[in-house]
Amino acid sequence: MIWTLLSLGLPGHYFVPQTTAIGDVRAWSIEAARNEANRLRVTLDGGTDPREVQREQLAAKAAVKAAAAAQAVTVGDVWPRYLIEGKPKRKDAFKPRYRADLEAMARIGIGGAQIFNVAQHNEQGQCTEPPGPVKLLSPEWRTLTQHAIQEAARVGVELTLHNCSGWSESGGPWVTPDQSMQEVVWSETHVQGPAVFSVTLKQPESVRGFYRDIAVYAFPTLPGEEINFATLNPVITSSVSNFNNAALLDNDAATVVELPALAGQPQFLQFEFREPVTFGMLRLLARCDVAHPVSVNGRIEVSDDGKTFRKVDDLPLVIGKVNSLTTASFASTRARFVRVT
Repeated sequence: MIWTLLSLGLPGHYFVPQTTAIGDVRAWSIEAARNEANRLRVTLDGGTDPREVQREQLAAKAAVKAAAAAQAVTVGDVWPRYLIEGKPKRKDAFKPRYRADLEAMARIGIGGAQIFNVAQHNEQGQCTEPPGPVKLLSPEWRTLTQHAIQEAARVGVELTLHNCSGWSESGGPWVTPDQSMQEVVWSETHVQGPAVFSVTLKQPESVRGFYRDIAVYAFPTLPGEEINFATLNPVITSSVSNFNNAALLDNDAATVVELPALAGQPQFLQFEFREPVTFGMLRLLARCDVAHPVSVNGRIEVSDDGKTFRKVDDLPLVIGKVNSLTTASFASTRARFVRVT
C-alpha cells in the first residue's frame, strides 16, 4: 500500500498525525501517488477533511444502492415484518404518511380523494391480501380518519368517504330487507282488447321475501311484443347435452339452464325458428354460484342457414349469486337462427 501522511491540527496546539490509504501500491505509480497527495493537501488547505469527503461519497453510493434495492421489494416482502415491528407506533406512523400523500396530491393538482375500505378477494372468495393493521371503525381508525380529513382541508383536497366497507353495497346483519338497497323489478301481462279486464297480476321477483308495489302501467303493446316467444316454438340447442330447454321459455326465474364454465371452451345457446324472425333486443337473466361477481364477455350471433354466423352485438355480463338481468338492444335484425355465446 502507498500511504500519504496527513498532519491535521490547529495552530498553537498539539496534534496527532493521521494517515489515509489511497490504494494498492501495484495500482499506483509514484507520479500518480504524488498527484493524489497534492490533491489531498489542497483539499486540506481549503479547510475540508478528505476523509469526511470520502465518507460522504460512500454514504451517497450506499443510499443509491439502498434505493435501488427498495424498488425491488414488494409489499408482500415487508408486510409481515411491518405488522410485528410497526404495531406499537402505527397510529402515529400513519399520520405523516397521510399528510405527505395529501400534500403530494395538492402539488400536482389533484382536487379530491376517497377513503375506500375494501378487502381484495379472488373469484373463489379467498382473501388475496393480508388484513390491514387498523380495524375498521376502531378508535385507531377513527383517529386516523379524522386526521386525514383535517389534513385534506388544510391542503385544499376534497376528501370523501365510501358509504360502507365493501365494493358497492351498504349492508350488515342489522339491515332488514325493507331497509336495504332496492332495485325496481316488474312483470308483464299482455291483454287483448277491447275488454273488461280483472285478474291478479303476476308479482315481480322478491328478495328475501320482501316486495312492495309501486305502480301499474297500461300502454299499447310495442310492435312485436304482442308475440309470445314460447308460441314461436323454437328448436333450442346448446353446447351441453341433456339440458332443460323449457326453462328458457317459462318466464320463471327459479328454473335455470346450467352451462359449465370451461377454460377455452365458450358455451352457447341456439334458437332455430321455422321462419325468419325480426328482433332488436335480448333480455337474459343469469346467475353464477361464485363468492363474488364475475365478468363474462358474450356475444349475440345470427345465421340464415345455421352454419355461417355473424355477430350483431356484444353481450357483456356481470354475473353473481343473485339473478342479474341484462338487456342488449341493437339494430333490428331478421334471421332464422340466433345464438347467444
